Amino acid sequence: SLSLPLPFPTPRREPPNPSEERGCAHGVECVGASTVVPNVKPARTQDSAQKGGVSMGDRDLIKPLLERSGKVHFGRVLMKPGKPLTYATLEAPPRALGCAPRRVSVFALPGNPVSSFACFHLVVAPALRAMRGAADPEPRRVLVALAQPLALDPERPEYHRATLHFGQPPSGCPCVPGDAAQQQRWWAVSTGGQASSRLLSARSANALLELPRAAGTLPAGAEVSALLIGDLRDMPVPHPVPATSVP
Repeated sequence: SLSLPLPFPTPRREPPNPSEERGCAHGVECVGASTVVPNVKPARTQDSAQKGGVSMGDRDLIKPLLERSGKVHFGRVLMKPGKPLTYATLEAPPRALGCAPRRVSVFALPGNPVSSFACFHLVVAPALRAMRGAADPEPRRVLVALAQPLALDPERPEYHRATLHFGQPPSGCPCVPGDAAQQQRWWAVSTGGQASSRLLSARSANALLELPRAAGTLPAGAEVSALLIGDLRDMPVPHPVPATSVP
């Protein structure tokens, strides 16, 4: 089972964001694990995902606790979004008297909803699949063409939320329509502004585009790798919208 602690260990007057917690729990259940919320029902869990509490600077609340209680294997990742992602292991009490102590994996996710969303699909879900014995736990990759230009980040590689569909170029795509080789293929349409606080950018996303760390802009029609994170069946054909790389 996977424990999903609330963002802070001390009582809070306001409840946690239910949509974010449901999203995390649904993702966990989709890979075959079960979820509990310790504040609601006590449970002994095998691994833990901490939503919120890891950040940059003086708002990085969880990492010092993990360092005192166990071993932090990494606490920063060169990626966008999700730079504060942290992974640690803790020694937990044995499940029964006479048993050896257990090692518990802790995935500490950033507080911004889209950062948490991306980190779950890129790190937590593959790790859970591997723990459950999956032969190929990584997300499936496909080669796609961009339906509109996308700005690149010169400091970090970016996982850009997008919607994929197969077939004709989307309406408004500046690619040459007479090129049959480009028409029947996978196309990627950005979900719009990519700010890590904009949860709407993840609502219709079924892929994360792997954009390289570089200056400049990728033109429409450029080929990039995409990680599949959703169901591609019965997806409506979207229309390209302006998309910028927002910190």
